[in-house]
Amino acid sequence: IFKIDDCLITYLVERWRPETYSFHLPVGECTVTLEDLALQLDLRIDGKPVTGPTLDKSGNRIHLMYLPLLTDLEHAGRYSWDLACLAHLYREMCREIYPSSKKMGGCSLLLQSWAWYHMSFIQPTIQRDITFPLASRYGLFFIPL
Repeated sequence: IFKIDDCLITYLVERWRPETYSFHLPVGECTVTLEDLALQLDLRIDGKPVTGPTLDKSGNRIHLMYLPLLTDLEHAGRYSWDLACLAHLYREMCREIYPSSKKMGGCSLLLQSWAWYHMSFIQPTIQRDITFPLASRYGLFFIPL
């Protein structure tokens, strides 16, 4: 179980610039990359591309055409989900900057983990060893022993 820091996500959304797909922060301009996806979420960066219609506007559903890709989880691992995830995150960030937007879809976990990794001075301190991808390093996943 993990807790998303809504204040951090709001801070990042307020600094998102859709013209450049990047955050304009006091320390400079930066963005989430495919390499970040590989590091943060342990997603595959090679493999068959995931193509087709985009996700729905709420960010909570996937198009039915993707269900066959998920029926066999071993087969699903052969696809490159990184670009689909990144494109969806960028789209949601661009949509979220408008006042009429109510809730951001996309991968808040990725965004939070990315911020903690690249801005280490804001990351929480934890007292246990973790053997999961980088996102777990910051306590975003809790697995009872």
